[in-house]
Amino acid sequence: MAKNSNAVLIQIFTTLIAYLLMALFQIFRNSFLSVLSIKRLVKYYGHLPFKKVAKIYPMLSG
Repeated sequence: MAKNSNAVLIQIFTTLIAYLLMALFQIFRNSFLSVLSIKRLVKYYGHLPFKKVAKIYPMLSG
């Protein structure tokens, strides 16, 4: 009986993890800034105050 319940628990958690990964993909796929653009922002505009960077990239302030 324990083997069957372990198999059921594994199926449930695998399904939950899959749904979580799909939800995270949907959230980050539609984001305005990609990882590369964030790295570029930090590299070139890291020394500026946030308000000036937000004027250059208005999507940061929203």
